[in-house]
Amino acid sequence: MKSRFLSGTLLAIVAFLTLLVFSCDSFLNTPPSADAGPDQQVALGTEVQLDGTGSMDPDGNTLTYSWTLNSYPTASRLRDDDISGSGNTIAYVTPDEVGDYIFDLAVFDGVDSVTDSVKITVTESGQSGAPQAPTGLTISSETESTLTITWNASSGATSYKLFRDGGATAIYTGSGTSYTDTGLVASTAYSYKVLASNAAGSSSLSAAQIGNTAPPAPTPPPTPTGLATSNATVSTIDISWNAAATATSYNLYRNGDPIFTDTVLGAVKKQLPGFS
Repeated sequence: MKSRFLSGTLLAIVAFLTLLVFSCDSFLNTPPSADAGPDQQVALGTEVQLDGTGSMDPDGNTLTYSWTLNSYPTASRLRDDDISGSGNTIAYVTPDEVGDYIFDLAVFDGVDSVTDSVKITVTESGQSGAPQAPTGLTISSETESTLTITWNASSGATSYKLFRDGGATAIYTGSGTSYTDTGLVASTAYSYKVLASNAAGSSSLSAAQIGNTAPPAPTPPPTPTGLATSNATVSTIDISWNAAATATSYNLYRNGDPIFTDTVLGAVKKQLPGFS
């Protein structure tokens, strides 16, 4: 009887600890962010690329993806099964009727799930002639706070929209094929995509390109303090000073001319000959 009681007690303790660990994981987890990409307008019969690459997990957990069809025109026969690669970051689908389609992207990090949506507006085939997605997206001129993005012109395009980190609002709209993004954070990665448009509609988004801002310039150490001399003779003198925080080397000058350079850390003391 006692053995059976102890066995039941142990099982209860194990169940409690398992629940406690799961609760701690849930409490400490930071939910991921889902990004289904910007809304698109395409001609009927055009294959649409659904792009969730802007989604991320702040804890670095592996994400799983699920694309589903939320709403569609009344006459459409499109269903979830028609989404190619619905479990991938990027999926493809070809709408079968004119009108608006809403696709949902669910992102799961193993603990929390979040959802974002994208609207695909399909126009008549007679309104086709939308440009192809731009190619050759490159990033250059990387500074601490700026990145310059360029891309190849798309035939028939009259304007372009540039998106950063999967945002729904373009950071640039215009006819040019380059843009300098400013006000960025040093040592940070940014992802960019561009689409082309004309009177007939818009292309799908280009492939993503990632650029990294430069690290911040090192901050000079403070001026050393406590400069002192001692033990002077007719030809030598000891010079010492307090170590400066973050300093990796020191230069000592006499009458404006450098006479000593060394990578000395901590308090220093040097006896320099040559005085008369």
